[in-house]
Amino acid sequence: MNIKKSIFRIISVDDGRNIKSQIFDIFISLLILLSVLAIVLESFDHLTARYGKQFRYFEVFAVVIFTIEYVLRFWTSDLLYPDSRNKVDSSVKYFFSLSGLIDLLATLPFYLSLVAPITGDFRFLRTGRLLRSLRLLRILKLSKYSKSLGLLGEIITEKKSDLLAAFMFTFVLTIMAASLMYSVEHEVQPDKFPNIIETCWWAVITLTTIGYGEVTPKTGLGKIIGGLVSVLCVGLVALPTAILSAGMIEKLHRTRSSENTLIEGNKNLELDSLRQDMSNKIEAIDEKLNELIKKIES
Repeated sequence: MNIKKSIFRIISVDDGRNIKSQIFDIFISLLILLSVLAIVLESFDHLTARYGKQFRYFEVFAVVIFTIEYVLRFWTSDLLYPDSRNKVDSSVKYFFSLSGLIDLLATLPFYLSLVAPITGDFRFLRTGRLLRSLRLLRILKLSKYSKSLGLLGEIITEKKSDLLAAFMFTFVLTIMAASLMYSVEHEVQPDKFPNIIETCWWAVITLTTIGYGEVTPKTGLGKIIGGLVSVLCVGLVALPTAILSAGMIEKLHRTRSSENTLIEGNKNLELDSLRQDMSNKIEAIDEKLNELIKKIES
């Protein structure tokens, strides 16, 4: 086995048979968790003032490891996508895959934070606060090493059309509710409902049943609209949860059916093997009996 295939087996998700792959998965998972913990601890000013240098060293170490992993996955992408026409095609497939985008997001904020002060670009990121927060996206890398997160990702992929329909319906309802409330409440409360975009804030907190209370209707018609929206949102908020729950049940049912089919297939193979053994033994006994009869006759 050449070096490329060996590295591919190591960086691929462990199948329970490769000890090196198991060690790599555990190492990367721990590094992700420690990296996220370090990012959270950096938000405490007194800890940053005291251990800022250590946080920086650890961040550089983590980014170097993630970058090496990212490069190795590009290098072995032709083994991950064996049906690709060439190396470029397999690299492009990996780059635009969910796994590739997550790997990119795990390191990109760090490199942007290095480039932004030099070029003066990325004005909205110039303070560095958003970039530091974006580093938390690397926790998504755990989805490759966690069966539960992987299962959830598969369900979301399978139900993406249903989820998209639910989110689109929510978006449309939000715009409609905001438009109606703006039409009714704007003249009475121009500071709270100045335009439809600002009114969307009221619609969102109402649809999600949060209801902070800082923006409330005062007119009778506005209160009726608010009540209707609140009633509608009870089932609307639960819709994505119901879709994911149904997907989970379907996935588990298919998994169990596959396992049962595999078990039945194994049983049939065992029975066939047992029948063949019995047939061979019977033939052997029959031959010996024939030989014995011939000896007696002679």
